Amino acid sequence: MRIGLYGGTFDPVHLGHLRVAEQACLELGLQRIFFVLTPNPPHKAARAISPAPQRLRMLQLAAADHPQFEVSTAELERGGVSYTVDTLRHFRAQPEFAGAELFLIIGADSLLELKNWREPQTIISMAQLAVYSRSGLDWRQAAPQFLQAAHLLSGPPLDISATDIRQRCSRGESIRDLVPEPVRNYILENKLYQNSFQKSLAF
Repeated sequence: MRIGLYGGTFDPVHLGHLRVAEQACLELGLQRIFFVLTPNPPHKAARAISPAPQRLRMLQLAAADHPQFEVSTAELERGGVSYTVDTLRHFRAQPEFAGAELFLIIGADSLLELKNWREPQTIISMAQLAVYSRSGLDWRQAAPQFLQAAHLLSGPPLDISATDIRQRCSRGESIRDLVPEPVRNYILENKLYQNSFQKSLAF
């Protein structure tokens, strides 16, 4: 069995995330992909992150129509700061995944920073890396030991940004065609990412 793990804050989850997951399934023959919601990422401590229950609900809505996609709350349940190596250990400890091939889905930016993550050598000993390109980044500049564990996913660079989506919402601009429709409706209904003085939205 081949399993993909795709971690992130998903604030919000968008169509770019889903396209990357679909491409990973296609190219690597993944039977299941777990979107692992990160509650407290160490590298985003400076930015306020939306409450985990809201991000979780958006993930569940986005994954609902994809039979291979599942949402994992492992990091939410563990609590504290989230480290990828601990999540990999969690999955490895599950009997159903004991013999599975694990693929960690990350962006080229994360590949370049992997040397600064907690226990990077342990990470690549437990999982192969499925890397999607990001505009303006050369993934080949990563350390050789990480390149050897990496599979570069084909397709254009990820060009949808959660930051841009949040900014569009704050300005009352449309996010149609950037997020799945159920997620767009959830953002609209719950007035997420709006300024305190925002009066109306053009979603």
